[in-house]
Amino acid sequence: MSEQDQRQGPEEIPSGMIRKTRRVRRKRRSSGSSKNREASSLFSRGKELLLGMHEEDGEYGHVDVAEQLRRLKNRDSDDDKPLDEVWGTKKKSSSWLWILLVGIIVPVIAIVIGIVQLTGDDDYDPGLIDKTNLVTLEREAFDTEEGPLSWYHTNTTGVIREIRSIIDAVNRAESAQEINGLLRRTPSLEVRPIDIKTWGKNRLTNSLSGFRWEGLVATIPGLPDTSGTGYLLVSGHCEDHSPYKTYFVYQDGRVVLDWEASTGDSELTVAELLEKKPRKEMLVRCLLEKRSNYEIELGGVIYSGYFVSSPDLNSRIIAYIPLNSARNKQLERDLKATLNYGMFVTKSPPIKNKRVTLKIAHRGELGDQGLFEIIEFEHDDWVSP
Repeated sequence: MSEQDQRQGPEEIPSGMIRKTRRVRRKRRSSGSSKNREASSLFSRGKELLLGMHEEDGEYGHVDVAEQLRRLKNRDSDDDKPLDEVWGTKKKSSSWLWILLVGIIVPVIAIVIGIVQLTGDDDYDPGLIDKTNLVTLEREAFDTEEGPLSWYHTNTTGVIREIRSIIDAVNRAESAQEINGLLRRTPSLEVRPIDIKTWGKNRLTNSLSGFRWEGLVATIPGLPDTSGTGYLLVSGHCEDHSPYKTYFVYQDGRVVLDWEASTGDSELTVAELLEKKPRKEMLVRCLLEKRSNYEIELGGVIYSGYFVSSPDLNSRIIAYIPLNSARNKQLERDLKATLNYGMFVTKSPPIKNKRVTLKIAHRGELGDQGLFEIIEFEHDDWVSP
């Protein structure tokens, strides 16, 4: 282009034409810019971290790449943790929570105990009367102040004190003569001498031994309770930690120990029944249990079987009831009711090893070796009415 052309201004645009101007647009910043910023930020963070690590180490020596990555990872994990975990305030908060709960619960318990003590019966001596020992009568059909247990209800504290005294005296006794005046008089006891050794280990009556009592009535099956004998069943543990049951009745104006019931005394023990096989019916205090599939048939008669065990469960026989008469069928019903066996109206399971008093004899003419027959159901438990 000549100098003349350069000196000339812009060309004139012929009429009817539009002059176009070319615009130059700036390019958008690429994503690389943001990546550069992140890299710069990461670089700065790494630089700060390196300086911090140098300061922590107390020197500005060289730190290799692996150590830098490890420290950077630990720092990131601390940043992600809740503030409570980093500073340890979570544990302190939990401790304060427990202190607060204890501070609330303890006063509430103290208030409840105070209310129970204030509402207790002041007429009873706490050292003699256990509040859990409530008299229970399974078939109470009479006024307790006039019935078979009136002697207990009218002087509960004195009766329990006398019972403890009698048990303590028997524990110390070395011969039957020392306790004769403390025992219930019965025709059989006057015939058979007492063996003091059958008492066993000393029976404890303190609260730690589980000492408790229960008022019951011994009745003859089929007769009302008012005709029975009221007694106290006292239980606890001996000095060797074995459990015991001891029975007391009221006779001749005072509380006395029922020796026969307390020791399981019988005309013949279960072991002696096995040995002697008596043809005469014998009174036996035993443990009774009914099981299914223990029926046999002899001569067209069904015999219902029962397990009869000694008080210590060391001896056992199977005794039967022949269901060949209305009397024996009633005997079967009475025993099943006592054992809660086949009582579908209740959900309670059958009772095992129930204390009962029976009359048993051996029938040598039945079966190959004979069998034991239950002749009478004298009464429930071991106290004679």
